[in-house]
Amino acid sequence: MSEILRLKPANRHLLVIPHTKDNETPAGVILPEDYSPEQEVYVEATVVDVAEDCGKQFRYLRYGSFEEKRKVIVDRSMLQEVTVGENTHYFVLENYVIALYRGANEN
Repeated sequence: MSEILRLKPANRHLLVIPHTKDNETPAGVILPEDYSPEQEVYVEATVVDVAEDCGKQFRYLRYGSFEEKRKVIVDRSMLQEVTVGENTHYFVLENYVIALYRGANEN
């Protein structure tokens, strides 16, 4: 019987899924993967898990029931891509999260 393992973030890191754009122009022309026009500095990401030692404003994201409640904006250059076997995971240190989405009545 094999056990399904998942990575648990540690040391103030968040496990995220970055929202990247496809390499396709508005005209429908597909660009090579290594083509990199001026990339945006920041990217939206969905938080999957949060290290236990993250700040209070991040720990609540672990329990968000709606995907919109778990979205953050991060510095793209600070995303750490970790490949284990066939799976790729993305981590970001809490310091590089520049914004969280909140409802109108939330702090």
